[in-house]
Amino acid sequence: MSREKLIVDPGFVHHRKILTVLQEQGSRIIQQISSIPATTPEWQKRVLIDQIYTRILLEFCKVKEIKTLEEILLEKRCRLFCSIVKLKPCKEIYEKGENDRVVLEPEAFEGSELTVELHITVGRVTGSTLKTELGRGGNFAVIAEYFVSKDNKLIFHPLVIGFPYIENIETGELSWTLYSDFYNLSLY
Repeated sequence: MSREKLIVDPGFVHHRKILTVLQEQGSRIIQQISSIPATTPEWQKRVLIDQIYTRILLEFCKVKEIKTLEEILLEKRCRLFCSIVKLKPCKEIYEKGENDRVVLEPEAFEGSELTVELHITVGRVTGSTLKTELGRGGNFAVIAEYFVSKDNKLIFHPLVIGFPYIENIETGELSWTLYSDFYNLSLY
């Protein structure tokens, strides 16, 4: 079996929170951003910057062995997760203004009595395709930080949300079978 790693096509990237989590390791982000040629069109710079933040955060998650959401729910401990998460449809994402918050709800996890909410600000969803798909629900790559718990509910603030792809480390080829149970447990 080949070794594989998660690649995320991000449409939601919270730059400030990522730098806070990465701390001094965040300087790599600044170095890579400064190497983007000045002649690069603005729309492409924004995409490249989001990809840089996402790639470095994924590397951080791998090195720190950040758990999946399912592992956190079963073990009931951890402050950060990196996982492919099945989200329920969020129709209100279209009804809210740019500065309003919406709640994304993952499907229930078998074996856990806890529920989860992902709180995001609509204006941070920069990808129109991601916004459309969040409205429909489905499987998304999510890296999120624990915020607070209320009763049996855990509330997280996402750092990255996007579409997951799996890359073969040896060949560099993408697997277009985007997810399976294996990838929910082993993202790297």
